[in-house]
Amino acid sequence: MGTNSPYANVTATADYTAKWIECGRDAHGLNISMIGLWNEEPGPVPYILALRQRLDAGGLGHVKIIAPDGGGNGMDVIAAEMASNASVKAAVGALGSHYPGSKGTSPAVRAAGVPAWSAEDYSTYSDATGAGCWGRLLVQNMGWDLSATISWYPLQSIFS
Repeated sequence: MGTNSPYANVTATADYTAKWIECGRDAHGLNISMIGLWNEEPGPVPYILALRQRLDAGGLGHVKIIAPDGGGNGMDVIAAEMASNASVKAAVGALGSHYPGSKGTSPAVRAAGVPAWSAEDYSTYSDATGAGCWGRLLVQNMGWDLSATISWYPLQSIFS
């Protein structure tokens, strides 16, 4: 019957994602230019290829796929696929990792030829010292050749 995995049927998931982008364009006038994979999951290559094919077929060739969208060595895995598979290389527009921390970018990621960034990061305190921590994080990620850092929440308010 059903499954909890969005990748059990990559064609259906790619179609769902493309229809979401098309709805944003057609119903709301949005120009969505980037789409990530499933949050904190290592989007499998068959899904990346199915999504690229569906986006192209739907007139969404300009939409870049950001892969993967998780932690660990996901960027290295996708970068290796890009190096060995021209279709994957053509399908991926950027590499994203959650909390890359001190591991930085590998030679494979730097050789992939697409931007790499911290797709989710937060290494700071939500208090008066947070700005210094945020500055350190940005400098660290620039040093690792990460072209952007997306923070979970740059501002916080806590009721007490």
